[in-house]
Amino acid sequence: MKSFITVFDGNITGKHFGDISADFSKTEYAEHEKIEVPYEAEIFLDNVNFYDKNWKRKTDIQLIKEKLISLPDGFIIEGDYIREMSNDERIKAGLEKPKQVYIPTAQDKINDLEALITPRRLREAVLGVQESFDFIKDIDDQIKELRTLIQ
Repeated sequence: MKSFITVFDGNITGKHFGDISADFSKTEYAEHEKIEVPYEAEIFLDNVNFYDKNWKRKTDIQLIKEKLISLPDGFIIEGDYIREMSNDERIKAGLEKPKQVYIPTAQDKINDLEALITPRRLREAVLGVQESFDFIKDIDDQIKELRTLIQ
């Protein structure tokens, strides 16, 4: 059995089996060109340029090199493979912005230090003891020093 494809405007519109001279005038393929292809050829509804002379579909890399399709954003060709870009490659290509690094302000550090001493001060006030005097004094000194930076 023979097979052929129908093509309209460079795009394959169907694969058919039988006599290529069959009358298609009253079908949706009336104005389409007919091209004989091997019976076993795997043909998809692609552009005819996606196939080599033996009607084997070209690889995506070959189609990209021939500018028939474009390489999707975020992918690169590496040898015989198409792979997804790493985060660094995506940043260098301008597809992603670098992640923002949080740098604590002096006020943030003051808040953290005050959070350390508040429970001790409450404990000492409730129990009437003053065991952590040196610890609290050290933290108070750090807080005073940080306050001079933000004034």
